[in-house]
Amino acid sequence: MHNLSTSLDNYINDSYYPFHMPGHKRTHPLGKVSSAFDYDITEIYGFDDLHKPTGLLLDIEKHAASLYHVKKSFLTVGGSTCGILSAISYAISNGGSIIMAVNCHKSAYHTLYLRDASCEYVYPSVSNLLLWGSITTDSIKEALIKNPSATSVFITSPTYEGVVSDIAAIADIVHAHGKLLIVDEAHGAHFGFHEDFPKSAALLGADIVIQSMHKTLPAYTQTALVHINTDSVDPEKFALFLDIYQTSSPSYVFMTAACECLDLLSFKGYEMFGKLSAMLDKFYSQCSNFKYIKFFGSDEDCVFNKDKSKIVFYDSSHTYNGNDLYNILREQYKLEMEMYQGNFVTALCSICDIQEGFDRLFNALKNIDNTITPLDQSDNKGRRLLELCLEPNKHATSIRQAIDSLSKDVLIESSNGCICSQFVMLYPPGIPFLKPGDIISKRHIDIIKLSLSMNHTVYGLTHNDQKIKVLRCQNG
Repeated sequence: MHNLSTSLDNYINDSYYPFHMPGHKRTHPLGKVSSAFDYDITEIYGFDDLHKPTGLLLDIEKHAASLYHVKKSFLTVGGSTCGILSAISYAISNGGSIIMAVNCHKSAYHTLYLRDASCEYVYPSVSNLLLWGSITTDSIKEALIKNPSATSVFITSPTYEGVVSDIAAIADIVHAHGKLLIVDEAHGAHFGFHEDFPKSAALLGADIVIQSMHKTLPAYTQTALVHINTDSVDPEKFALFLDIYQTSSPSYVFMTAACECLDLLSFKGYEMFGKLSAMLDKFYSQCSNFKYIKFFGSDEDCVFNKDKSKIVFYDSSHTYNGNDLYNILREQYKLEMEMYQGNFVTALCSICDIQEGFDRLFNALKNIDNTITPLDQSDNKGRRLLELCLEPNKHATSIRQAIDSLSKDVLIESSNGCICSQFVMLYPPGIPFLKPGDIISKRHIDIIKLSLSMNHTVYGLTHNDQKIKVLRCQNG
């Protein structure tokens, strides 16, 4: 059996091309910090303290604020998860209320538990491919009217698939009601560095914006930024929550990498993103004549804008689902995608991608497209799975009450009508389709069975994916 180091060595030394995060794509563009042990120190004299930065680390945060044109930036080494936990905890008091898009990351739901908060859920529009589209202004208006006690609105833009919402219009509505707008922009740390990519929510009126540097920029996994661009947020109080959720031993390797990444963006950001944009345009143009392999883009009616660096593709003949395409690309062409779900596959691109990678992906998809022979009655499990996931849930208790109550494990097949006591989700993308307090229906059982049959990883199940944790069932 390989240990982790050996397995990583084997993967790195093979010819796999990474169309997945982190954004540095293992190219060591930052130079120095590739020798990680040399930079792995603690808060010794002269090296500042991330929990109370006054010197070197404060300079990094000021550099980030200047680069992103915001009032205040915080550096975190706990990923966007830390930023989301801190932002929502800041925005709502214990037992308070928030308006939140249902397609948010699990960390947002975790904060609802920690703050024992109630939530008015907003449902995004839905694309023809059955992907979540943009959040509409009408849905935000409706939620604000239904839940006037909510202190803030939390949405994700861009989504994992690159869907962007109209942040400027949403911010105007939220602020008109006297609320804070928090945007999970984890997949948009590269926004604003070139006109071919969307603008950052931090420049469009959002009060707090969370970004993962490592997802789309050349930085180590776990590095992230939180931007505050309003006088409505008290930075000192916000820092308190970062202090609570962030490790007391932040990695200087990570922080050094973040610093060098910001320097790279300062000097070469526009040039590098221009080059990436050109390679993407060439790739999409080359693929435009495919017969069956199609791409999810900004032409969908439900999409306000789309980040083109998230390459989302699918087989329109339904011969292959997302899992099929993912495995073919990995096993036959040694192209490692970021994720698959339902019918589609997502490839993440960054300024560290090279033309060879796009050429390899184009040739692989071209070969797949040429070999597709549509079946008269193809089993479209992928579309069925997405259809099931889009339907709203009914809940019986709050997330806090469900998690803190006694639970038991029951067979998945016997869980219809039970109250779930666990987050159950496909990961990635980490969006729960069942949360604690939700009433399990036959639809959820079908989602689980379909997902397992398609080799999706389902988090939240027990006993080798045979059982699920519940509070109680209708039959006792």
